[in-house]
Amino acid sequence: MSKVKLALAGLSAPEKIQFTRRIATAMELASGQFPDPPANFDELGDLAYFLETAYNNAVTARATARTLTVVSDAAETQLDQILTLVANYVQNVSGGDARIIALAGMAVRNASSPVGTLPAPVGLVVANGAGAGVVGLRWQALRGAMSYVVELTSDPQQKLWPTRQVSTRSNVRLAGLTGGTAYAFRVAALGAAGLSGWSEVVPKWVA
Repeated sequence: MSKVKLALAGLSAPEKIQFTRRIATAMELASGQFPDPPANFDELGDLAYFLETAYNNAVTARATARTLTVVSDAAETQLDQILTLVANYVQNVSGGDARIIALAGMAVRNASSPVGTLPAPVGLVVANGAGAGVVGLRWQALRGAMSYVVELTSDPQQKLWPTRQVSTRSNVRLAGLTGGTAYAFRVAALGAAGLSGWSEVVPKWVA
């Protein structure tokens, strides 16, 4: 005796939609053979339509979320860069006077923080993020660092480092890179005495 084969687990939502519509059409044409089904032809068509609508809405929502995440990350990066410039400006204007720094609404670093040239950051790790052209970087935080400068390049000889990002944290998320491209990344710390040396260069194939 033959048994009906569904194999629903192996079907995607669009495939299930087409499969359901094919069944509804076939059973309607052979309605004399199937007089009292648990779901009639119209109900099967409605269910296929509801799934199609929900699936399309979900696809659109995911695409919108990815776009909004890229925009949010770019806005955060821009704000970090401007705040770093403002902090450097306040530092210069104040001449290190804690009272003047406080007038700008900013905190004063611990007086025991290193004032000399900072060492190059270590422990740089680069990983592909969620979505095409997105990577996440992290490294060991340095005491005395006011911010970090991240550079990246797709130049295989690493002679030019045309792209620079600034982060006030020891991690950063970069978006908008070209998928399927090999990049190289490095990071330096910015302290009271200026920019440190560069970390080791970490290559990464960006998905």
